[in-house]
Amino acid sequence: MNPVPPIILVILLLGANLGANAQATTGSVPASKPKVYALISAVGDQFTYVTQKVSVGSNIIDNYRREVIRVPNDAINASVLKGLDSAIAQRDPGSTRILARLNPLEMEGVRPVDREKVALKKLLETLEKLPQRQEWDTIIVVTPKFQFSARKGMGSKLEGIGIYVQPIESAGLLDDAGIELLGSEGEDTITPDGKQTNKRSQVYVAPFNYTQTWVFDAKTLKVLDTSARYEFQRIYDPESTAVNVANSIPVAKLAEIFTSFVERSTARGVGEALPIVEMGEITPVATQPAKPKS
Repeated sequence: MNPVPPIILVILLLGANLGANAQATTGSVPASKPKVYALISAVGDQFTYVTQKVSVGSNIIDNYRREVIRVPNDAINASVLKGLDSAIAQRDPGSTRILARLNPLEMEGVRPVDREKVALKKLLETLEKLPQRQEWDTIIVVTPKFQFSARKGMGSKLEGIGIYVQPIESAGLLDDAGIELLGSEGEDTITPDGKQTNKRSQVYVAPFNYTQTWVFDAKTLKVLDTSARYEFQRIYDPESTAVNVANSIPVAKLAEIFTSFVERSTARGVGEALPIVEMGEITPVATQPAKPKS
């Protein structure tokens, strides 16, 4: 039996150039060939659900409960690819996008801190042997990113895509490294419907996207640009009567919020890695009159 290939390619021909082809066949000026982008997700098929422990102390190695949850139907990779595709479609509507993912089995047993390095190594080894890339222009890859320290009320040692739950109301809460997570006023939050709350909260549910976007020249595999994302969305429902904030958002609603957040955050990552250069209005310069000959 042949081993499962590290990359499964799904080709989507988007932004068909039928009009351009018609012009070329009728003798008009030939249209330029559309750019081909290979968009690859290496975030995997699982996310991390991290919760701050109620009991903390200096003798506890990790003040967080961490649960790895496998998502069916490859939904996480699909959300990342949808975000990538949406971003490129807006920037280059006539382009062809090839969607691919790293087989999740390739990341089995890899430590969170090593997932980015391992994923990128496996992808590059496969791409080097892939003759089809000579027909592509740009390869964009999204890999997990590990963040050791806490950031703005988020837990430490977060990686990839997941959900962080902060259920404790107490001033001066410290993480396992002794760094303060929350002040007495808490953090800015939004409601499950995306509205800004009028007060800060010490408790919330926060989808996070800690990933790295890589841009490669398809033919040489030279790195053209990179963009790290440490993005999250702290959500708190002031109308909820749930004792534990983790139960304040229905599962179906949280899944909807999570999927939308991943798509939009990934699309923004492409925007940072591929900045749009806008040309200002061209102002003609008046020519100076020729000097009379002496």
